[in-house]
Amino acid sequence: MFVFILFFFGIVKADLKIIGDGKTEIVNPEPCARVYTGNSGTGKQVWHAYKNDITAEITMAPCRFVTTPYVTISVRGIAGLYTTTGASTVYSLKKDRFKVYLRGRSVTEAIEWKYDINWIAIGFIC
Repeated sequence: MFVFILFFFGIVKADLKIIGDGKTEIVNPEPCARVYTGNSGTGKQVWHAYKNDITAEITMAPCRFVTTPYVTISVRGIAGLYTTTGASTVYSLKKDRFKVYLRGRSVTEAIEWKYDINWIAIGFIC
């Protein structure tokens, strides 16, 4: 129904304001705020072994953020996520990339169970 309403009424423009953490003053102009979303791709090999766990590095370079954005992630798959630790935690966050670590999983399981990473980044491009 939501898609029908969007189609019927057209696209609605909305303002985006980033308020930050309340401790740091945000000095970027509001027209520079952007929301980007991405997916690592189910068919792509993004997972790598890390000790007894797995890791993936996700690039956000095409977003062209000028500062480190706010990022939220989720890991999707067809099995085993209920016993996995780390499926919503962002590590080593930079303006153009971040890492995800999953405990208790192997690269083979991640591929077989079709794990991929969905992400949303909110930040400034100027």
